[in-house]
Amino acid sequence: AELEATIQSLKAPPSIICISETPLDGSTDVVSLSGYTPVARRDRCNGQKCGGINAFAKLDVAANVTLLHTSTEAERFWLIVHSDQGPFLVGVWYRPA
Repeated sequence: AELEATIQSLKAPPSIICISETPLDGSTDVVSLSGYTPVARRDRCNGQKCGGINAFAKLDVAANVTLLHTSTEAERFWLIVHSDQGPFLVGVWYRPA
């Protein structure tokens, strides 16, 4: 709810939202964010309740986002966002301390 309120208060909401330190695991099927669709998710696989990453795209941008690679070793994935200016590579990586 706090994230959604912050996004709604922005004059220009972001096209892509990437989140780290998510408390998600395999028991959480769907995560929703108003006006966005999930495009990638990498849960922590060692059973801890922290870490993990998630990415959302605005509904009008989601068709232009491609998940390129999800790491099997680290909490990391790569997205390609196709735009009028050309493709953008977006890397999302959570590195625990």
